[in-house]
Amino acid sequence: MNRFVRCLVPLAALAATPLAFGADAGDPIFPKDLNDKARAEVVYNNIKRDLDTGDQLKADAYFARLHTDVGQTFYLDFDLGAMDPSGGKADFYWGIGLRALAYDGEKLRVSPWVQAHFAHDLDTRWGSTDYIDGDAGLTFAVKLPVGNDLTILPYAGPIVSILRIDGERDYNEDQTVGGLAGVSLLMPGNNSFRVEGQFYDHVNVSIAAGIAF
Repeated sequence: MNRFVRCLVPLAALAATPLAFGADAGDPIFPKDLNDKARAEVVYNNIKRDLDTGDQLKADAYFARLHTDVGQTFYLDFDLGAMDPSGGKADFYWGIGLRALAYDGEKLRVSPWVQAHFAHDLDTRWGSTDYIDGDAGLTFAVKLPVGNDLTILPYAGPIVSILRIDGERDYNEDQTVGGLAGVSLLMPGNNSFRVEGQFYDHVNVSIAAGIAF
């Protein structure tokens, strides 16, 4: 089994895992990897997260992520899309994040990141609520070039996530500290595909496809 096939195995395993929610951390691809091209991703999250009341948040989130270059080693990200909560109605969902390349060796890459997501007057089974999640983490990635046009980037690291749902009653996350792991493929044309898992009280999965332009 060659290296390319070995790295596809975790992608398939994560994709087959029952989905739950932890905010998507994103892959460790930066402007210096893209030959001065801009980049955007389409991201899907199937949302499930335990709350401190013993209840659960369940929803689907769909959003586009625009990566805005800040030099060659920073991204300012903007997420725009919709959240569709179980027992409620879909509504506008947006976020902002900052990702930095703190260390970039021949094989190892280290990148801290922070982000937040919001939904105002979200119609849920608890009534009209304001939703916010804030996340921060540190990602360690290994660069595995395969030929001239493909790089595989397995990545992992710790993550801290805070969730607030404010309405007639306030709800918070049940577990704050977790971890993440994923595999990203940087493909010909600097396009990308990745699967990422976040691990709190559930196994949480996000899937994204990226386009360079």
